[in-house]
Amino acid sequence: MSREVVIRSSRDGVTLTLSNFVPENGSPTSESFLVEVRGYDIRSEARASSFMAPDLGEFFASMASEWRGWTGEKTWATLDRELELTATADSLGHIRLAFFLRPADTGFNWELRGALELGAGQLEAIAHDVKAAFGQDAL
Repeated sequence: MSREVVIRSSRDGVTLTLSNFVPENGSPTSESFLVEVRGYDIRSEARASSFMAPDLGEFFASMASEWRGWTGEKTWATLDRELELTATADSLGHIRLAFFLRPADTGFNWELRGALELGAGQLEAIAHDVKAAFGQDAL
């Protein structure tokens, strides 16, 4: 089972990577994980927590099941909002995955906003990889 998920933009190669999963407080359902964004001229990372967060694998699975597009936005965020994702789609199979990343309560004041462009054909594999990384059954 891979404990790393790399989501790569089909437009410019920018990546959003989830890795370094660590159980929190001995809980089998809560982990902290490293979120890293890499692009041609930027590299940023912060830790996030799955504690009380919606199922990220289901977030991607819902997009994969609606690969022809949907109306409005699909959103996902960690409880403390270290990581927020917002997905929109068009009828041509282009998905825009906007992200917002910031460190948890560290006192540092930085944030990173950006977006990845995904193709509809990427969604099922991403959902599978995210579920595997979080120790869930695959699609």
